[in-house]
Amino acid sequence: MSVTITPLIGATIAKQVRATLGALEQVAPGELTARLNIDTRDEYGSIAGSLNTAIQAASNTLDALAVRNRDAKMQLDAVEQGFFTIDRRGVMSDERSGAVDRMLVTPQAGQTLFDFVRPFDSRVADWLELRLDEVFAEIMPVEVTIDQLPSRLTANGRTIEIKYTPVRIEGELRKLAVVLSVITAVVEQDRLESEQREMMALVQRIVQDKSGFLEFFSEMEEIVEALRNHVNEDLTETKRRIHTLKGNAGIYGLERVAAGCHDIEDHLAETGEITAGQRCSAGGPRCGATCAVSSANA
Repeated sequence: MSVTITPLIGATIAKQVRATLGALEQVAPGELTARLNIDTRDEYGSIAGSLNTAIQAASNTLDALAVRNRDAKMQLDAVEQGFFTIDRRGVMSDERSGAVDRMLVTPQAGQTLFDFVRPFDSRVADWLELRLDEVFAEIMPVEVTIDQLPSRLTANGRTIEIKYTPVRIEGELRKLAVVLSVITAVVEQDRLESEQREMMALVQRIVQDKSGFLEFFSEMEEIVEALRNHVNEDLTETKRRIHTLKGNAGIYGLERVAAGCHDIEDHLAETGEITAGQRCSAGGPRCGATCAVSSANA
């Protein structure tokens, strides 16, 4: 009997082993519909029951995750801000809110943030690419280096604010969370408020000292005209004129003119040259101000 039964037992065990391996081979690549059809009351039956339970649990978990991911994607797509992350190479994550696509354009897979924004504003792209390594190097506090990244982008006729938040995993800076927000209305409101403040300051100056204001206005006109007509003059003389213009504008409450002059000074310090009508990158693309000398005439 032993001679007869032993081969049968061996064949049965071998069949059960093959069935178990077959089921595992299906499950390994993610086929969670596979089941192990062994209903014996021995150890293999117990193994089959446990394996089938584990496969079903994994399938249920993946289904729940799919629902959560779908709901999260719907929520992200509903908000008006653009959300995504970038790694230390600047590569954008595939997970993002739909506002990114609506605000700018659909990013390509594996595209860096530099290349993504370059068609809209090359200054922002160049500045971001230059400064990103400093953020992840963490030689300086990350808050300091993040503050040096561009904070505004001009695209499709709109002003977009860019904010960055460090993402740490086990204490190591791995990514930056990036949030894009359209602030065109805010910028326009700030401009209108600035114009109103300037107008009130000028009116007050005229009321207090009309002759003094006319003298100031005449001097400002002379400086602006000299700057517009002598763009390629001696750099020292250009700096002197711009500094005088900035100081006089500040005294009379012309905030925008003073700010424009400050941007021009920064640009001169950075590049050593200026061209009428040139768009300035002083302070990085953060300023977004037009630093043409002729703009001071406004």
